[in-house]
Amino acid sequence: MSQWLIALPWLLVGVFVANGLFFFVPRNRWESFLPESPWLQLLYGLGLGLILPVGQCGAFPVTRRLMWQSGSSSLAIAFWLSAMSLNPFILWQIWQAFPENHGVCFFYTGLSVVIVAIIGSIFTWQRQQITHRHQDKEVTQYPAITRPSSYRIALAPINTSTLPTAKLNILPVSQKSRLSMGFFNIVKECVEWSTWLLFGCLITATISTFLPSALWTEANLFTIYSTTLTAPLGFFQNTAIATYWFEYGNGGNSINVLLLSAFLTIPSLVLMVNTFRPKALLYLSILLCLSTLLANLWLNFYVF
Repeated sequence: MSQWLIALPWLLVGVFVANGLFFFVPRNRWESFLPESPWLQLLYGLGLGLILPVGQCGAFPVTRRLMWQSGSSSLAIAFWLSAMSLNPFILWQIWQAFPENHGVCFFYTGLSVVIVAIIGSIFTWQRQQITHRHQDKEVTQYPAITRPSSYRIALAPINTSTLPTAKLNILPVSQKSRLSMGFFNIVKECVEWSTWLLFGCLITATISTFLPSALWTEANLFTIYSTTLTAPLGFFQNTAIATYWFEYGNGGNSINVLLLSAFLTIPSLVLMVNTFRPKALLYLSILLCLSTLLANLWLNFYVF
């Protein structure tokens, strides 16, 4: 429960930012300033993740909304990964945790940028939109890799006869109606996302009760993944574990704990289920596991 209470404010911030993007930055504005190249869109997403401090949990509602609003998977993926690992709060926390070894922060930042660039680049080659045909015409229906929200709203003025209106709510023109719908949508998404977060925290608490309390004192691959995934206080607790391991000469494992804490925890995986479609969820999970594992091998064999 403590983990849920700590993460909930950040999640709610993300919900409010996501709805602000929907109502104040409509689809046509994204189309006007986003470059056509998906590689440049990746850079835009990376920069947006750095300047929009929504926290690790708050990044998920914003990511889903970005994919719906901008139609760019590479932008949304780059934002999500950079907001998870490179937001100013995390970097400052790492800097403060290693006052005499600031190189840890530089290693962490460099490896995070590489992981964001690699995974974001992979998704620039993926299909951006799922389309269906109606009377020999292609009509864009949904972004290719993201799940729709529980309260589905049209992206822009469209021909409703070509879409299943039972699954879609058209944004009204009236400002009063828009505000009413916006309030209702915020409430629905707050309940939706907080429920998923609570589910992830309950899974974490359940698994952590069966793990030995002194498991984190042993620096090996199983310990790294198990303690990182099930840490009750998430990144804050794992920073303390990383500091402990670094002091005892396990610098590579220490940095890898920080990477895993940013990208892969059980609450994050549960929130990913509510953000991405199953195939994209599987690909992202595998890519993040492989990336952090390769980073761990490189750090332990060639650096420390």
